[in-house]
Amino acid sequence: METKESVLGSSETDSELLSQVATGDQEALKQLYDRYAAHLNNFVRNYLADPNEAADIVHEAMLDVWRTADRFRGGSTVKSWMFSIAERGRICIEGPIEIQYSAIHLAFYEDLSYSQIAEIEDCPTGTVKTRIMAAKSALMRCLQRSE
Repeated sequence: METKESVLGSSETDSELLSQVATGDQEALKQLYDRYAAHLNNFVRNYLADPNEAADIVHEAMLDVWRTADRFRGGSTVKSWMFSIAERGRICIEGPIEIQYSAIHLAFYEDLSYSQIAEIEDCPTGTVKTRIMAAKSALMRCLQRSE
């Protein structure tokens, strides 16, 4: 059963809102976000200890909802579809090989420069850049495969 929320003054179902999102309606996306962001965040927090990382994944998931709303076929509820996008994002983030993951972690979660990472990893700065670029490419491929 699709959720209806009157708290926000919206009586549209999730499916109706998602259809509007597919046409570029930013207000419909905001309504879906307001409806599910807290639930998605709690879901992602079950897998992560870092609340900032969880918030980033929820934000990315909502951007994916925006980009792929026209691909929703109704095989599940909109809520389930959105949750699968958030979990898939985590799986894809964990997907890079260990050496790439290390560089990504140091760059984005520890906020270190490429030269600092190169020093820690005992490799040239160019190698760090290559590893991070390869991890980003792998992430994009993973997300595109799972759409």
